[in-house]
Amino acid sequence: GADELGAEASADGAGEMSHTPGPWKVLDFATGNKGFIAVVDCSERAQHICDVFPFGQRPGGAKRELDGHLANARLIAAAPDLLAAAIKLDHMALVIDSAVRNANNGNYNKVLFALKAVAAAIAKAEGTSP
Repeated sequence: GADELGAEASADGAGEMSHTPGPWKVLDFATGNKGFIAVVDCSERAQHICDVFPFGQRPGGAKRELDGHLANARLIAAAPDLLAAAIKLDHMALVIDSAVRNANNGNYNKVLFALKAVAAAIAKAEGTSP
């Protein structure tokens, strides 16, 4: 599961991260036209990660539907799990590269592009992207 991926990523020597360890979850306190959505860790104390405020004016006066805010909160909550999975995939990049190259089925460039995207996302999350 997600906990195993995170543990394996750390054990594999992934970059030391200073973020709150996952997994994280969404707490929906939005009802009617008030409230907020919180992202917290899954510990007994539910350490606060961030809040998403679906109500009120934003710059430019545009309002997003509540479903969009919930989707954003779920994506934020999935971040540690996604990063752990990406790190595992990145660690397998050479094996994947070799297997696809040897298969000679025309997918090599697509796989190479995807592996580069994974590496770029990891760098962004770790604050090491240019």
